[in-house]
Amino acid sequence: MDELQRFVRRWERERKARVEAETLLEEKSRALYHEKEEQLALIERLKETQSQLALAKKLKQAQSKLVQSEKMASLGRMVAGFAHEINTPIGVAVGAASHGSDAVKQLFRLLEQDEVAEEELEDGLATIGQAAELTLSNLNRAAELIRSFKRTSVDQSSEKSRVFNFQELIQDVINSLHNTFKRTQIAFVIECPEQLNLDGAPGVYTQVLTNLIMNSFIHAFAQGTEAGNIGIRVHEPSGSKLALEYWDNGAGMDEETQDRIFEPFFTTNRGDGGSGLGLYICYNIVTTQLAGSITCNSTPGDGVRFYIEHEI
Repeated sequence: MDELQRFVRRWERERKARVEAETLLEEKSRALYHEKEEQLALIERLKETQSQLALAKKLKQAQSKLVQSEKMASLGRMVAGFAHEINTPIGVAVGAASHGSDAVKQLFRLLEQDEVAEEELEDGLATIGQAAELTLSNLNRAAELIRSFKRTSVDQSSEKSRVFNFQELIQDVINSLHNTFKRTQIAFVIECPEQLNLDGAPGVYTQVLTNLIMNSFIHAFAQGTEAGNIGIRVHEPSGSKLALEYWDNGAGMDEETQDRIFEPFFTTNRGDGGSGLGLYICYNIVTTQLAGSITCNSTPGDGVRFYIEHEI
């Protein structure tokens, strides 16, 4: 009987041990299964992250190309405007020179005569003088346009640093957009110290001002069909900081639009070909290339004000 009891107890201990071993094995199996599932999930997340990173890289590259395309499109518009603008003084100069040439020929014919009235000679010389003055003034105008175009085009297509006059830069930008604004009732109000010279990359300021002005033309003044003013005020540098205030008294914008204006590809003018990159480029240039800040204040019907500040 004792031997039977010992056998039963031994069997019971072995049974419990087997149960415990099976339970432990089952727990280990479940743990391994969950670990495997977690590893598979992690692998999937890593694949998804890699895919997202690759997509983000492609989007950034595409965005960069679009930004560059927008810059080149801006330069192209400037070239087209310049070509149109220079036609006028060159055309007038050619016409005046032709008229002067005819007057010279007429004068030679008069001199070939036996008798010439003094009044006819004086009239001929006066005509030649007027033609020469008109030719010279228009060629000077064309030369100034060419100088302005050279500064603006080189600056806008390059980020090289040089010493430049800020007031002259603003005027160059306005000259480059004259063809866009000449048939509008939009006036420019410029406040800038005459002797404000900076050592930097003028192209970045040219791009920012061009984009801000065209933004006003398109949105504030409905493609130039509305009258108004555009103002650019450059404050005398305080210490090592330059502050620029840009404003217009056009349509303004609501708070929701204002919160998104610096986002890439955001535009309220998509139907008319707006890219949504103009103000994003401004923000990108000011915050990265100039290491500064740009803010905007606006209310519907009360125009817009942009404040730009950066170290110089």
